Amino acid sequence: MRRRSAGPDGRAGRPVQDGQGTFVDQPPDSPSLEPRIPWWIWPAAAAAPAAVLALAMAAQLGSPWRPVAALVFLTVGPGASLAPLIGLRDPGMELTLVIPLSFALVALSSAALFYARLWSPDRELSIMLGLCLVGLALQYLSFRRRPSPAG
Repeated sequence: MRRRSAGPDGRAGRPVQDGQGTFVDQPPDSPSLEPRIPWWIWPAAAAAPAAVLALAMAAQLGSPWRPVAALVFLTVGPGASLAPLIGLRDPGMELTLVIPLSFALVALSSAALFYARLWSPDRELSIMLGLCLVGLALQYLSFRRRPSPAG
């Protein structure tokens, strides 16, 4: 019985016949780096809280609905609309990046509006809604440009 050498990760490779009829060890297949998250999850995660917040703003809902909708949107929306555009191949890293990216974008836009003496809750939420729409449009364009798996 023939012994196989171990690959870099300690697993044995599989024997493959080369062009001259001899068997050589081929290293084991590396794990797939393709995202396991369906493509529509990111737009849905950004658009659903944005739609709820837009409805709460349009209906002029008061406490507790509008603050809760704003908190959920500001926690998830901006990061979910822009995290897939960074180009990370690991879905876990993208998920980990959503909330910190959202908070960073909210803090930067709030600081810019504050120093320009233009800050108001409605203006801040409107800017974040616009940023999410831009992120969703860019996601759509990048999805359309991606080559199809069949060809």
